[in-house]
Amino acid sequence: MSKSTDGIDITDIETAGDKKLAFVKTFNIEYIDPDTGKKLIGTFTVERTNLGALSQFGIIKARLNGGMKVDAGIDWMNEMIAFCQVALTEVPSWWDPTTSYDQALLVKVYGHVRAFQDSFRDRRVGTQRSAAPNDGGGAPGSGVASAVVVQEVQPPA
Repeated sequence: MSKSTDGIDITDIETAGDKKLAFVKTFNIEYIDPDTGKKLIGTFTVERTNLGALSQFGIIKARLNGGMKVDAGIDWMNEMIAFCQVALTEVPSWWDPTTSYDQALLVKVYGHVRAFQDSFRDRRVGTQRSAAPNDGGGAPGSGVASAVVVQEVQPPA
């Protein structure tokens, strides 16, 4: 493990059962809280997200945003929090990004979790997606589902 300059060190835990595309990954974090100087150590487990988890991610993010259009920075922070909530299946007792004052820890954990999730993307699929027509939802090849537009139905007069 290399020592970081930001006080946050992440080390993957490898087991004898590791496979090229294991759907679960465990990693340790050593974190020095910049406010208290206290060293926190913990083990996290992340699982590959399925469609149900991705659906929950959208619901959690919308709830964190209060169902409103919010500042881009707050939207991004809420995206990281929501994604970690659905992808991380085991976390240390001290981990709760909604009560933290240090966004650097959230960014670092999210980046590690996101890199694991992205490891499942088939680069050929992204190329095929980029050839598909864009209906104004997610960017072509982004892997982001387009928004579903539902026509509002008025009751008969």
